[in-house]
Amino acid sequence: MVGAVIAMLVVLGVAVGITLVVAVGIAGKASDRAPRVSTRLQRAARHLNGEADAPPRLEKLVREVVERVESDRVPSATTAAPQAEHATR
Repeated sequence: MVGAVIAMLVVLGVAVGITLVVAVGIAGKASDRAPRVSTRLQRAARHLNGEADAPPRLEKLVREVVERVESDRVPSATTAAPQAEHATR
């Protein structure tokens, strides 16, 4: 039940964010009132459209996660020995 509430809050947050991008960031009527917000939301819109390069921090995070997952997949010598011993019986 708690998971459903959290998921719904995330969905609502995404909907509000998209509304802000459309209303302010993409030359909406409110862009004159908040130019700093407009600039940031235009940048976010470019990222969402795939027109902008990924931030270096995100690329570094993805590399670290991939390396960690790959290192967890490599079986160690201590876990492989009991499995091999069991297979010979």
